Amino acid sequence: TERRHLVQYSKEEKKLLKKVLLKHGMSSRTADAVIKDLADKGPEKMLPFHAQMVLGIDTEELGNPWKSAATSFVCFAVGALTPLIPWVFIENPKDPATACKWTAIMVTFAIFAAGSVQAQFSHRGIVWVSLRQLLVVCISATFSMASSYMLSGAV
Repeated sequence: TERRHLVQYSKEEKKLLKKVLLKHGMSSRTADAVIKDLADKGPEKMLPFHAQMVLGIDTEELGNPWKSAATSFVCFAVGALTPLIPWVFIENPKDPATACKWTAIMVTFAIFAAGSVQAQFSHRGIVWVSLRQLLVVCISATFSMASSYMLSGAV
Protein backbone atom coordinates (compact mmCIF):
# COMPACT_ATOMS: atom_id res chain seq x y z
CA THR A 1 0.00 0.00 0.00
CA GLU A 2 1.01 3.62 -0.35
CA ARG A 3 1.18 4.03 3.44
CA ARG A 4 3.79 1.27 3.69
CA HIS A 5 5.62 2.67 0.67
CA LEU A 6 5.87 6.08 2.37
CA VAL A 7 7.51 4.47 5.41
CA GLN A 8 9.74 2.02 3.54
CA TYR A 9 11.01 4.49 0.91
CA SER A 10 10.68 7.74 2.84
CA LYS A 11 13.75 9.44 1.31
CA GLU A 12 12.64 8.73 -2.25
CA GLU A 13 9.06 9.76 -1.53
CA LYS A 14 10.21 13.01 0.10
CA LYS A 15 12.36 13.79 -2.96
CA LEU A 16 9.39 13.10 -5.22
CA LEU A 17 7.10 15.27 -3.10
CA LYS A 18 9.65 18.08 -3.10
CA LYS A 19 9.91 17.88 -6.88
CA VAL A 20 6.11 18.19 -7.17
CA LEU A 21 5.99 21.11 -4.72
CA LEU A 22 8.77 22.91 -6.63
CA LYS A 23 6.88 22.33 -9.87
CA HIS A 24 3.88 24.08 -8.28
CA GLY A 25 6.01 27.15 -7.61
CA MET A 26 7.00 26.60 -3.98
CA SER A 27 10.51 27.65 -2.97
CA SER A 28 12.97 24.92 -2.02
CA ARG A 29 13.17 26.17 1.58
CA THR A 30 9.39 26.21 1.97
CA ALA A 31 9.04 22.76 0.37
CA ASP A 32 11.62 21.35 2.77
CA ALA A 33 9.78 22.94 5.72
CA VAL A 34 6.41 21.53 4.60
CA ILE A 35 7.85 18.05 4.10
CA LYS A 36 9.64 18.13 7.47
CA ASP A 37 6.50 19.34 9.25
CA LEU A 38 4.39 16.57 7.67
CA ALA A 39 7.05 13.92 8.32
CA ASP A 40 7.22 14.93 11.99
CA LYS A 41 3.46 14.36 12.32
CA GLY A 42 3.75 10.80 10.97
CA PRO A 43 2.50 8.84 7.97
CA GLU A 44 -1.17 9.44 8.80
CA LYS A 45 -0.74 13.17 8.10
CA MET A 46 1.72 12.68 5.25
CA LEU A 47 -0.42 10.17 3.33
CA PRO A 48 -3.38 12.39 2.35
CA PHE A 49 -1.09 15.26 1.35
CA HIS A 50 1.16 12.93 -0.64
CA ALA A 51 -1.82 11.29 -2.33
CA GLN A 52 -3.22 14.67 -3.36
CA MET A 53 0.00 16.27 -4.54
CA VAL A 54 1.82 13.32 -6.13
CA LEU A 55 -0.93 10.94 -7.18
CA GLY A 56 -3.77 13.43 -7.72
CA ILE A 57 -6.12 11.51 -5.42
CA ASP A 58 -8.36 13.45 -3.09
CA THR A 59 -8.82 11.11 -0.13
CA GLU A 60 -11.90 13.06 0.96
CA GLU A 61 -13.71 12.35 -2.32
CA LEU A 62 -13.20 8.64 -2.87
CA GLY A 63 -16.03 6.93 -4.72
CA ASN A 64 -18.45 4.30 -3.56
CA PRO A 65 -16.89 0.84 -4.07
CA TRP A 66 -20.30 -0.75 -4.80
CA LYS A 67 -21.01 1.79 -7.51
CA SER A 68 -17.54 1.23 -8.96
CA ALA A 69 -18.02 -2.54 -8.96
CA ALA A 70 -21.45 -2.29 -10.61
CA THR A 71 -20.15 0.11 -13.26
CA SER A 72 -17.19 -2.16 -13.94
CA PHE A 73 -19.49 -5.19 -14.28
CA VAL A 74 -21.82 -3.41 -16.72
CA CYS A 75 -18.92 -2.14 -18.84
CA PHE A 76 -17.33 -5.59 -18.89
CA ALA A 77 -20.62 -7.24 -19.86
CA VAL A 78 -21.28 -4.75 -22.67
CA GLY A 79 -17.70 -5.19 -23.91
CA ALA A 80 -17.98 -8.97 -23.83
CA LEU A 81 -21.37 -9.08 -25.57
CA THR A 82 -20.61 -6.52 -28.32
CA PRO A 83 -18.68 -8.93 -30.58
CA LEU A 84 -21.41 -11.58 -30.18
CA ILE A 85 -24.36 -9.44 -31.34
CA PRO A 86 -23.84 -10.01 -35.10
CA TRP A 87 -23.59 -13.75 -34.54
CA VAL A 88 -26.93 -13.80 -32.73
CA PHE A 89 -28.84 -11.69 -35.24
CA ILE A 90 -27.32 -12.84 -38.54
CA GLU A 91 -29.94 -14.13 -40.95
CA ASN A 92 -27.85 -16.82 -42.61
CA PRO A 93 -25.85 -18.87 -40.09
CA LYS A 94 -23.84 -20.38 -42.95
CA ASP A 95 -22.38 -16.96 -43.84
CA PRO A 96 -19.69 -16.31 -41.22
CA ALA A 97 -17.97 -13.66 -43.37
CA THR A 98 -20.87 -11.23 -42.89
CA ALA A 99 -20.92 -11.83 -39.15
CA CYS A 100 -17.15 -11.31 -39.00
CA LYS A 101 -17.42 -8.01 -40.88
CA TRP A 102 -20.19 -6.76 -38.59
CA THR A 103 -18.25 -7.87 -35.54
CA ALA A 104 -15.21 -5.90 -36.71
CA ILE A 105 -17.37 -2.82 -37.40
CA MET A 106 -19.16 -2.99 -34.04
CA VAL A 107 -15.98 -3.61 -32.06
CA THR A 108 -14.19 -0.74 -33.81
CA PHE A 109 -17.12 1.56 -33.04
CA ALA A 110 -17.13 0.42 -29.41
CA ILE A 111 -13.37 0.98 -29.15
CA PHE A 112 -13.71 4.51 -30.50
CA ALA A 113 -16.60 5.18 -28.10
CA ALA A 114 -14.52 3.95 -25.15
CA GLY A 115 -11.54 5.94 -26.42
CA SER A 116 -13.60 9.12 -26.59
CA VAL A 117 -14.71 8.63 -22.98
CA GLN A 118 -11.15 7.89 -21.88
CA ALA A 119 -9.87 10.98 -23.73
CA GLN A 120 -12.07 13.16 -21.53
CA PHE A 121 -9.84 12.19 -18.58
CA SER A 122 -6.48 12.48 -20.33
CA HIS A 123 -4.43 15.17 -21.99
CA ARG A 124 -4.61 13.53 -25.41
CA GLY A 125 -7.14 13.92 -28.18
CA ILE A 126 -9.98 11.54 -28.94
CA VAL A 127 -8.39 10.25 -32.15
CA TRP A 128 -5.05 9.51 -30.48
CA VAL A 129 -6.60 7.68 -27.51
CA SER A 130 -9.03 5.75 -29.73
CA LEU A 131 -6.34 4.66 -32.17
CA ARG A 132 -4.14 3.57 -29.26
CA GLN A 133 -7.08 1.53 -27.90
CA LEU A 134 -7.61 -0.01 -31.35
CA LEU A 135 -3.92 -0.91 -31.60
CA VAL A 136 -3.97 -2.62 -28.20
CA VAL A 137 -7.08 -4.61 -29.14
CA CYS A 138 -5.57 -5.65 -32.48
CA ILE A 139 -2.36 -6.80 -30.80
CA SER A 140 -4.35 -8.71 -28.18
CA ALA A 141 -6.57 -10.35 -30.78
CA THR A 142 -3.55 -11.31 -32.90
CA PHE A 143 -1.81 -12.84 -29.88
CA SER A 144 -4.97 -14.69 -28.89
CA MET A 145 -5.52 -16.10 -32.38
CA ALA A 146 -1.84 -17.02 -32.82
CA SER A 147 -1.68 -18.82 -29.48
CA SER A 148 -4.94 -20.64 -30.27
CA TYR A 149 -3.55 -21.74 -33.61
CA MET A 150 -0.25 -22.86 -32.06
CA LEU A 151 -1.94 -24.84 -29.29
CA SER A 152 -4.81 -26.43 -31.17
CA GLY A 153 -4.00 -26.00 -34.85
CA ALA A 154 -7.19 -23.98 -35.44
CA VAL A 155 -8.38 -20.48 -34.69
